[in-house]
Amino acid sequence: MDDKSFKDKVAKLNEVNTVISKLEPLIQEEAFLLLKDYVLGGKKEAPPTSGKDDEDETGDSPEEMEAFFKDLEDGKPSDNALAIAAFYFSQHGPVALTSQKIKDIATECGRTIPDRVDATILAAKRKGKALFKSAGKGVYKPTTHGIIFFKETYKVKPGKKPINSKDN
Repeated sequence: MDDKSFKDKVAKLNEVNTVISKLEPLIQEEAFLLLKDYVLGGKKEAPPTSGKDDEDETGDSPEEMEAFFKDLEDGKPSDNALAIAAFYFSQHGPVALTSQKIKDIATECGRTIPDRVDATILAAKRKGKALFKSAGKGVYKPTTHGIIFFKETYKVKPGKKPINSKDN
C-alpha cells in the first residue's frame, strides 16, 4: 500500500468513525459493516443478503421457525419468551435482542408472552445465575449461563445468520 492510499484510508476511517460513534452501541458494528466497502474503496453499498425471498418480517424463514417451535409445548408465557430468545440465538448467535423483537417473533409463531417481557428476561435465572444482561434500554444479551441454558434446554447451537437492518 502506497502512502497516498494509506492516508486516504485513514481519512475515510476517521470519517466513518465520526459517524458511527454517534450511533447506539447496539448498531455500531452493523453500521461499520455497511460502510466497510466505502473505506476499502469498493463499490458495494450494502452487505450481501441470503438471497431468500421467503423470509418473514423477523428475518427468519417461516420453515425454520415452524420446525423450532413444532415440538415445543406452548407453556407458560415466561417459558415462551425464553424459547423465543433461544430461537433467536439459534439463528443469529449470542447477539443482543430487543423486547420488540421478542414480541414480533411471538406474534409470528403464535406464542403468548408476558406483557412485561423486559422484566421477564432480566429476571430469568437458572441455578441462581442470570440468563441475560442488559445491553441498553430494552436490549438484552444472553450471558454465558444463558448460552449454556439454550444449548442444554433447547439443543441449539449459535447461529451465524447476519442480522438484517430491520431486525432488532
